[in-house]
Amino acid sequence: MSISLSSEDMNNLSCRDTLLQLVCRGTVIIGQLKIFSNKVPPIFLFAEQAAMSDCRDVERTSKQHLWGWFGDSANSEVIKENGVTKDDMKFIPLLFDFSYLVSPEKHEQSRLDDNSGSISALDGEFSAMYKSILSNFYLLFENIYMHQYYLNSFITSLKEGFFIHSAVESILLEKGENGNGVLFCECIHLYGVMLLLLEDFFPGKTRERLLIAYLRHATFREKESNREKSLSNFEGICKLCRCVNATQISTTGKQSSEKHENETQLFARFPLPSDVIKSVIGAILSDDLYNRSTAFPNFDHRSTRLANQASMLYVILYFEPLTLSEEMGTMRQVVDKFFSDNWIISMYMGMVVDLSVEWASYEAAKTALENVVQLVHVKQLNSSNWNLIAECMIELRCHLATGTLTDLYVLDNSFKLLNCIRRCNVAIRWRLMHRCTTNDSFLRIIRPPSDKVLSPSAPPDATKAGEQKSTIITIILFSSQLEMKLKEVYGNLLATKAYKWKEYKSDAMGKMAELSDYYTGKQALTKVIRNEGLVSWFKDMGDEIGSLSYKEVYAAVTGRKIQHCIKALEDVEQFEVIDCNFHVKSFLCEVRDLLMQMVRIVGVKDEIVHTLKAMTDMSYGWEICKEYSNAIHARVQANPTTVTLLRGFFFKLETILDAPYRRMGLSCNFSKISLVKEYYQSNLLSVVTNILDIIPTSIFHILSQITAINSEMMRKLPSEIDVDSIKEFSQPDGRFELAKLTYRVSIFAEGLLDLDNVKIGDISLNPRHLLCDGLKGELYCLISEVLSQAVNFPLSQDVSDDVLVSIRKDVIKHFTALAKRVDRMQVALEYIQDFIGILGLKMWSDALSRIIHQSLNHEVKKYGERIEWSTKLKQDHDTSFSTDQATTNSVTFLGKIVNILLRLTDPQITIHSRECMGWFLDDGTEMCGKAMFSLLLKSIGVFGLSSLQHLISFRILFELKRFSKYYSGTVNQSAVLLEYIRDGLFPEWKTPEGAASFYARAVSNTERFALPVMTCLRRLGQLQLLRKMIREELWHSSQLESNISSVLLTFDKALLDGIKSAFHTSSHGSIPKENKPIIRDISQILSSNGVGDPLSTIFILSGPLEGLPELLLVFVVSNLSKLSFDTDFGSLVRLNKKFPIDGW
Repeated sequence: MSISLSSEDMNNLSCRDTLLQLVCRGTVIIGQLKIFSNKVPPIFLFAEQAAMSDCRDVERTSKQHLWGWFGDSANSEVIKENGVTKDDMKFIPLLFDFSYLVSPEKHEQSRLDDNSGSISALDGEFSAMYKSILSNFYLLFENIYMHQYYLNSFITSLKEGFFIHSAVESILLEKGENGNGVLFCECIHLYGVMLLLLEDFFPGKTRERLLIAYLRHATFREKESNREKSLSNFEGICKLCRCVNATQISTTGKQSSEKHENETQLFARFPLPSDVIKSVIGAILSDDLYNRSTAFPNFDHRSTRLANQASMLYVILYFEPLTLSEEMGTMRQVVDKFFSDNWIISMYMGMVVDLSVEWASYEAAKTALENVVQLVHVKQLNSSNWNLIAECMIELRCHLATGTLTDLYVLDNSFKLLNCIRRCNVAIRWRLMHRCTTNDSFLRIIRPPSDKVLSPSAPPDATKAGEQKSTIITIILFSSQLEMKLKEVYGNLLATKAYKWKEYKSDAMGKMAELSDYYTGKQALTKVIRNEGLVSWFKDMGDEIGSLSYKEVYAAVTGRKIQHCIKALEDVEQFEVIDCNFHVKSFLCEVRDLLMQMVRIVGVKDEIVHTLKAMTDMSYGWEICKEYSNAIHARVQANPTTVTLLRGFFFKLETILDAPYRRMGLSCNFSKISLVKEYYQSNLLSVVTNILDIIPTSIFHILSQITAINSEMMRKLPSEIDVDSIKEFSQPDGRFELAKLTYRVSIFAEGLLDLDNVKIGDISLNPRHLLCDGLKGELYCLISEVLSQAVNFPLSQDVSDDVLVSIRKDVIKHFTALAKRVDRMQVALEYIQDFIGILGLKMWSDALSRIIHQSLNHEVKKYGERIEWSTKLKQDHDTSFSTDQATTNSVTFLGKIVNILLRLTDPQITIHSRECMGWFLDDGTEMCGKAMFSLLLKSIGVFGLSSLQHLISFRILFELKRFSKYYSGTVNQSAVLLEYIRDGLFPEWKTPEGAASFYARAVSNTERFALPVMTCLRRLGQLQLLRKMIREELWHSSQLESNISSVLLTFDKALLDGIKSAFHTSSHGSIPKENKPIIRDISQILSSNGVGDPLSTIFILSGPLEGLPELLLVFVVSNLSKLSFDTDFGSLVRLNKKFPIDGW
């Protein structure tokens, strides 16, 4: 974690290399501060709030007493907000502030007096949980301490003259973005930012507790030498991190009025030389350090040009608090130059500060700012900004008109285009920044409260909040689109500059040669009298053009030569012989245009790209841009063409990364640069993906509209249509609506897929994956909701026939509706899949399969089992399932379907007929049959029906385990009785003597086992018959749709032969381990196609259950007389309705 830069390394570096190392180091440390700001263990933050709630004895209280203090409803909310659990609360007595360093023995006394060892055990548990994170925080604080040490060492060496030819004054004179003067100012600025973020992210007492916890736990088991090495800077780190003011944080966690005093004290702990700070302030005040005059030359844009210096000055002034408090003249100069028209600035990477609040405690700064930032002035600035936005919008619409931004247009209007971008960025920056003001009076002017959101075409001088956001989004999107196109055009021009120069010059020379030949009078079809003067003049002009060179050293001379050539070509037109010849004049005009393009193309330089980069910088919007995601979503939904503008917007957002990347790229010796880069990239990528999430959501919303139109307005076309019915089936209104919706979908897809070349740092966006993942997420939610709703109806527990018939009607109704809805959604996906470049039906199949897979896993958990599936079905989306009071044992729709089937096929009420393939009531009313399973197949598909079969199999397995346990524990106790029955039946081929009395005694003696055995057999039989019906439905479906039944049967036979062979050849009598996954996957395929006999499935392997055949024989003998064969059903039926079992 540590960023290594030793003193020896410092001594071996030149002045510039040292500055580069310090700037890079500071940038990385600030990135680490941001990373770890969200990783503070909640218990440390809660202890901070507890201490501020006058719970100052929290470290010495017991766990029960703690919950007496913190257990009320108010504090429970605090605990909940901070993510603190009851288990975490036990660690509070182990968290000490710096008072521990005064008397460590006193704080450790309770642990030493603990004879039970509970406190030591708690210490060990705490150390195991937090040792690693405590080490990281300590190294972070050490990095900050060492940065100030290296910075002070550098300044000392600089002042003492150890850097030959370098001094503070000479360094500050080296301007430019990578000049030593800028690097030196940034070193101090980054150190100040570290201190401010340290105070904001890690409150004082939190820092103290983290350090003491590290001291007590992270170094406890280290060797003495290692301990001394790791704690070598502990004293200085404690000085840096010591709490400034014990009352700095209120119980709500908000900053108190002492914040500014705390910051002043924090900066004073390791101060920088005052004379150096004043020199730096003077350089910032007097010079344009970044040389951005070319980007913002207009005086009105001065605050934007000097924005980076203003941010540095704001932070560096904390090193000179007397200037902020007492030096009125200096602060007037500061405010007049940097803050005359803006009081909201970005301190660093989008961290916005309001100077009217931050300088409220400094008299001189406050007075100077109030002289400028007054209510009347704010109204004037707000009005001027809206007027500027209105003007920019007009220009942007002109420049962005289709076919306008050609290479020639850009070359001819370069100044206008750059000025338009410049003005747009100035207007956007002011508006975005000052909407963040915390002054209520200013806020009502700049950001009036309103919930009204108008269309993107709202007038730019809007005053409502909703209108403002819409207009701001519009100008950002339009300007970013222009910026992107200009960068592409200029990049192309720079790449083809030499080629275009030669092309234009060659064309101009060719035309001069043609004119020279023309006046010889020798060309065919010409009646021109030979003119030696013009022949010679045009030939010489061609030679003059041919001598032009675009190289940099000849650029000034070349420009003047071209100017003279253009003037000469204008003058030659005055000759009568040329003036009266329209053809020659058009030739001369074309040559002048070519010469002008040569001037324009030679004027395109790399500096233009750098200027564009400086103008379009949006690093100030790191945090602000997140606020506008919802506004962009609303605009995209209202106008899909907005999607085509997002590419330019994302290119603009990428400029946010330029500032930290540029400085981290100056030196690559630090191991944690990649970690910080990844943090910035991932944060920006989350903003981008959040914006893009609206696209699949909108597409899916349109998909639901298409589904509704197909089901409500469109009639299915028959195979044959009468001529008279063509108009009726044409349905123009419905098809027009479908066409409009399809066009909207295609716009969404086109805009998203246009993002192929967009990169966020080193990460390339994959728009196709984003689209597919978004659609899958929406599809998962929809399918889950539809399936849950389809089976979410109550099941009455009444066992009467009428109730069962009513349940069947409800089931048929719901399953029919589900099948229709599923079919409509599949048709809609198939309809739009070609327009957005996806495999809609495959996506549907994957989504349905994964949801069913997850549903099956949820159901199987209650049986204590786990399912092994192929990697294709590994779950990557979570789906929630609704529960129903009527089916409390079922969590998901799959379990509810099984409960419904079990209710409709209850063997105590229904009769199963193998011949009729279904379950019936006594009067012949069908309860469940082939039609029901066909309907299920249409509703949940092959995978759903196959998973239903798997779930029933797990239920059978559960019942068999229960019976095996019952048999082993209860029936085996009557082994003597079962042995007596076996002996009476021997030999098996002969009828026992006194069979009637023998069977009667056997039935009587085993009567206590009859009910458990009947219950088990009834459940197993019902479940097995359901499996058989499902398997037959799958087999019939496979025969009709896939036509691979013969292949599957052959493959099944070959697979079984292979398994048998493996058993015979294996020394252990088992299948090789590497073949088991293949067999499992193939078994799933065979099962999904209905191959195999479910009645011959092996569910469980166990030892022999002694006496089970005899017990089953007695059970059959005792119940056979209660059944009779029914010729209508082709099955055994009960003679008495109250008999609780079916013949099957």
